Amino acid sequence: MPAPALHRPRLRGTHSVPRWWSRGRIPGRSAAHQAIAEILAPTSQMSNAQPTRSPACGLRGSGMCPAPVAPFRKPIAARHLPPGVSGILAASVSATAASRQTGHSFIAPLARLRASAEHRQAGGPVRVPGPRPFPHKHSLYQHWHLAAAANRKQDHHSAPATEFPGGNAMVTTRFTRLIGCALPIQQAGMGSASPPELVAAVSNAGGLGMLGTARAGLTAETLPVLLDQVMALTSRPFGVNIIVSPIHLAGQTNRPPLDLRIVTRAARRAKVVEFFYGEPNQRLVDMAHEEGALVGWQVGSRAEAIAAETVGCDFIIAQGVEAGGHVRGTIGTFTLLGEVLDAVSLPVLAAGGIGTRRGVEAALAAGADGVRVGTRFVATTEANAHPDYVQALIDARAEDTVYTGAFSVGWPDAPHRVLRSCLEAAEAASDGPVATIERLGGGAVPIGRYATGVADRSASGSIAAMSLWAGESVSAVTRLQTAADVIAELCGTHDLPNSGAASAG
Repeated sequence: MPAPALHRPRLRGTHSVPRWWSRGRIPGRSAAHQAIAEILAPTSQMSNAQPTRSPACGLRGSGMCPAPVAPFRKPIAARHLPPGVSGILAASVSATAASRQTGHSFIAPLARLRASAEHRQAGGPVRVPGPRPFPHKHSLYQHWHLAAAANRKQDHHSAPATEFPGGNAMVTTRFTRLIGCALPIQQAGMGSASPPELVAAVSNAGGLGMLGTARAGLTAETLPVLLDQVMALTSRPFGVNIIVSPIHLAGQTNRPPLDLRIVTRAARRAKVVEFFYGEPNQRLVDMAHEEGALVGWQVGSRAEAIAAETVGCDFIIAQGVEAGGHVRGTIGTFTLLGEVLDAVSLPVLAAGGIGTRRGVEAALAAGADGVRVGTRFVATTEANAHPDYVQALIDARAEDTVYTGAFSVGWPDAPHRVLRSCLEAAEAASDGPVATIERLGGGAVPIGRYATGVADRSASGSIAAMSLWAGESVSAVTRLQTAADVIAELCGTHDLPNSGAASAG
């Protein structure tokens, strides 16, 4: 049978067929045509269908579409489909189950292929629906690319939908099911910039709020006070971030060694205990597990991710070099994410430079189970950041950040990303303390030139010369917002009716 003529029709609406489809460059074309024939077969022939895998694009398929289906909307004639497109439709039908549960607009039309078959049996012409409008006008290719990410997890087909505040739906991930949170968003620890109010606000909005322990005066006695404050503000899951670099574990002249009671006391009350900036450690993981907490480890390399899985961690955060604050990674976030996903079987979050809805969608499409966001939450009303620090973030763009090792007093050999302006201010400052901050329990702590620390609301002095941590996502910081509003933007619910009221609760 001669191949049909190649066309490059424009789908009705705002979407175009990508050029490579119309050139028929997808391998396994004959298998793809067979797969689409199976999809359009009568329902009775599909009742005992087994899961299939289309060689056309390698996505796992369910082999059947659920019924009943909605009426057609903006259809195009099947004869206009260029060679290979049918293969993508066939292989993507596995996302139909997820679309029924989650309401994803970019895969929902696939479920209507069943109606196409029924219409054909009734004697009508075969017509295949075109895509519905997408909020950001993604191409049809991107629609199936996102569907592929949903398909990567075999257990997604039976997962219940996750409702965004405001009623929008998003596919659940292994991370949301593991933690019990509504959204695949984790707030970074951020030391004293993350007080109990911010932790609770993030958790109440559906994410995973994190209490940072990297703050002056934190001890095994002062930590429970902070934990009590968090638990008084939210009944939802939250976590505790603990720095375990060699210097933090062993201590130094002006820093006592890590009191391991901090780990156990955090694990008794928090759903998650997360470790950062040290080689994955079996003893630390076991300590947290024995108290009933889940354990996460933020890593910067494939080897470190494998080690984290080996010692028994429950999930992993892959941090790329775009991240703000102290940076474990040395390569880009998405490059590292791909390497880690290929190396481990645990849920993996992407961290570093992600601060917009597009960034969240891209990470999930790349296979991440969620994202970790820090810089956006510094500029929130619940955060404990100094107003000058917040304004510096609002005024900055991604190119205004710098990856450096300059702020190493108190924590050497630990690269970090800060605003270039604070580096220039520190270079111009004289030797000696540039600012002071208050410690938990009272008392002032001097912050020397090039010292590591957080410019929180208690800081006084030359705030501009302190280490102003910022990731490349700083471009998305345009104003002071509530944590719920930031999450609404990240999850695409800010333009939905009632989203603000739902998020605030």
